[in-house]
Amino acid sequence: MKKEQEKISSEKFKFPLIMSIITFAIGSFLVYDTIGVPLVAELEIMLASYLPTLLFILNTILMYKFNNNKKVVITFHVLSILITCGLLIYYFIAMFIIVLIQAINGVSNPIFYRHYISGTNLTKVFPNSIPRNVTDVEFHYNPPFLQGGEIHYLYYVDKNMTSDKFDKKYKSKAVWIGHKDEYNEKKGLLSSNLLMSSEGSYYERQEHESDFIIYLLEGRCDDSGYCNHGEFLYAAFNEKTKEVIYKAEQW
Repeated sequence: MKKEQEKISSEKFKFPLIMSIITFAIGSFLVYDTIGVPLVAELEIMLASYLPTLLFILNTILMYKFNNNKKVVITFHVLSILITCGLLIYYFIAMFIIVLIQAINGVSNPIFYRHYISGTNLTKVFPNSIPRNVTDVEFHYNPPFLQGGEIHYLYYVDKNMTSDKFDKKYKSKAVWIGHKDEYNEKKGLLSSNLLMSSEGSYYERQEHESDFIIYLLEGRCDDSGYCNHGEFLYAAFNEKTKEVIYKAEQW
């Protein structure tokens, strides 16, 4: 009889314990998928991701503490079920908030470059990792959010790069090669600035943009006449300054 009671007692804690593990795994996935944002935003993301886990752990502890009180145990069983039912709505809202935080802040730390490039089709243009011999590295990533587009951007200065090396690497893959002001196939496709700040906002640094040779690997947009929706992927090189740019946008 005592063994049966112990078995029944242990069964009470299985559900919240299992849900603690499941919600922790989901929370870890959300946190991992949004690494690289500023610290304050990262803490907000962690709170949103792990809150269900904390609730289930608290639920388990309280159930254990009041194990002999049938009313309390029933109350926490009901609470566990309600929390579980609310998880789908909660995670939807949490994902919305997480992507919003990431879209507003962006990711600009080059340490996280491989995290946001690996496993994407961008690696056919973007390097798999940032070369060690380069300087003045700038990286920026913005996720798509509502009407906002997705941006991947890498900039650095490579003193060892030459036009011949760059041409050999991208000429055969490019659908168009030339200076920015020469492009007229899809009006508006290459209207954004080539150079960005490390935070991702565009700013006046265009005095030598016309010196870059752009190797456009992909370039598509709608027939609105000004590319209201589209995407591009290109690599660009400035022989004079040895600046290298890789950029991809979808909007």
